Amino acid sequence: MTRQTTNIFALLVHIFLLLSSSLPSTFGQDCIVCTNIPTKGMLSKNKECTATRVSKGKKCVDSPNWITNGYCQQSCYDAGRGYDDILCCDDDMAKPTAAPVSSPTCKLSSGYLYL
Repeated sequence: MTRQTTNIFALLVHIFLLLSSSLPSTFGQDCIVCTNIPTKGMLSKNKECTATRVSKGKKCVDSPNWITNGYCQQSCYDAGRGYDDILCCDDDMAKPTAAPVSSPTCKLSSGYLYL
């Protein structure tokens, strides 16, 4: 490797290490399309899952019954109270990615990487 290539590689490793220390534990995990299935009690009262509703009270990750049955997965996730090890796809994440671009998205100049 040339010296410039070695410097770029070292810089990228350094950037990765800095960024990865602040990433959530679900980083790199595949997302799933989460459900929003309400409890039987919610259904009997004609109530739906909403992030506002589940953010109040002891539901989502605070309720063993909700965890076992996966009630209101998407709403719990949106309220910041998602189930452990479940990464719900955002609308954009669930859609196919756009076609590759023809122009580069970053530029290398004088040994520095510009994004």
